[in-house]
Amino acid sequence: MATSLTANTLFSVYGTYGTDADIEDAVANIFPKYLQAYSNGTGSQQANTWYADTLSLTTSPTSMDLFTGMTDRYGNAIVFTTIRGIAIVNKSATAFVQLSGSFIKILASGTTITWLVYPGGIFFSQHPLGAAGSSTYELGITVSRTIVLQTAAGTADVDLLLIGTR
Repeated sequence: MATSLTANTLFSVYGTYGTDADIEDAVANIFPKYLQAYSNGTGSQQANTWYADTLSLTTSPTSMDLFTGMTDRYGNAIVFTTIRGIAIVNKSATAFVQLSGSFIKILASGTTITWLVYPGGIFFSQHPLGAAGSSTYELGITVSRTIVLQTAAGTADVDLLLIGTR
């Protein structure tokens, strides 16, 4: 079955910042917006597959191999060769979500770390320009394939979204 993907990622912040003055109010509008469009394919600024799921986490680690074992909503196997973007949304109001594993280590320039996603927080990273052989987000080797998710205490639901190439 042939598949095709076009996608956009958008990061934006909207707001105002103001102060009272003697005679007038000074207000600054805040509205930066960063859009990344992905056309269908495997080249720079392209993607052709994605994965999305809501995970229920506890203090027991949930380990995911980003290269195998995932399916799309139609039951087709998803085999990433590169990850162009990853988003993890912590939907809990109280639990911290811990991210670790070899994929997180690659994002941290080879340093073994545990990344915290605060209650209500979002972890987001993307690398849209990575061509084959140059992207640190490539998954063809075993050292950068796994992500481990768990809570520091309690339970949390998280939304996980991956966009990339197969």
